[in-house]
Amino acid sequence: MKKKIAKIIVFVAIAGLLGVGVFAAFPKIRLVLAKKEQKPAIAELQNEPKNEPVGVQEVPVDESAQQGMETVQEPQDEPQPIQQPKSTSAAQQKDATANKPEEKPASDDQNTKPTGVVDKLVSWGFQKSSSRTIKAIIIHTTYNALGGDPFDFSKVMQEWKDAGVAPHYAIDRSGTAYRLVADNNIAWHAGASRLPDGTTDVNGVSIGIEVVNDKDSKFTDAEYSALNSLIASLKKKYTTIKYVLGHDDIAPGRKTDPWNIEWNKVNR
Repeated sequence: MKKKIAKIIVFVAIAGLLGVGVFAAFPKIRLVLAKKEQKPAIAELQNEPKNEPVGVQEVPVDESAQQGMETVQEPQDEPQPIQQPKSTSAAQQKDATANKPEEKPASDDQNTKPTGVVDKLVSWGFQKSSSRTIKAIIIHTTYNALGGDPFDFSKVMQEWKDAGVAPHYAIDRSGTAYRLVADNNIAWHAGASRLPDGTTDVNGVSIGIEVVNDKDSKFTDAEYSALNSLIASLKKKYTTIKYVLGHDDIAPGRKTDPWNIEWNKVNR
């Protein structure tokens, strides 16, 4: 009986040892099996593109498109300025205007005295005007009737002031030409008169020139020289001038000046 019990105990002990070994070895067996199952999955992962999530399908990209994209992404040496649409701002209009030649009105040209003429502008004997068309040059003669030297120009000026009249220009015996009234203004020098074309407002369309001389004297050479120079300058400046006349030409029977003028010495 004791021998049977002892055999049973030994058998149980051996069985227990075997059972423990099998149980201890079981996890290792499971790990080996698991590794075998994981190999295909690992191989698939290794074949996937890097840096992309598993299961994302790779989309083919056209090489020309990539080149275009790469060109856009390349850094530029200098930033390209954005071209704004051109606009005609007030400042631009001003700059453009500043760059154009100045267009002077007729009155500005008429206010410019001829070369060599001395300004001696008076405050009487004329009517202001912005601009006008000049058709004729009217030549007069004058002298001092107040007493003393008949060619005293200061006294001649006083006579005109007292009478409230004035020419545009006056030439003294020495040949000095003076401007008394600007060309654009209407000087009162002609009075009641008429041009050959029938114009009766002679003051309004003419320039008057007085030459110091009396009824018994002749023009000096200096006066002729100054007169011709002034006429040439005015005709060049005003291409509308049609006539160079004496006071007696536009007011016959009323006026007899310019006295003793030699018209063949005048560049009409």
